[in-house]
Amino acid sequence: MLRRSTRPRRLHRTRARSYSDAMPQPHELTMLEQAAAIRSGDLSPVELAEHYLRRIEAYDAQVGAYLTVTADRALDEARRA
Repeated sequence: MLRRSTRPRRLHRTRARSYSDAMPQPHELTMLEQAAAIRSGDLSPVELAEHYLRRIEAYDAQVGAYLTVTADRALDEARRA
């Protein structure tokens, strides 16, 4: 059986705040790893919300998972977090 490390993977930001292909994308992290990345400052709540909003925009036409996307509300909540 494969064991997943309990240590969160570190996300490293580049100057343009984009993620390298070698670094895990935020959606590849577990929720616990995302929370740890936010606590450590490697990822902000706004960056995480923007990442998911970009994925929704890119894939929702194919998947049809959302009836309503409240992007402004999501970003407002992320800013307050």
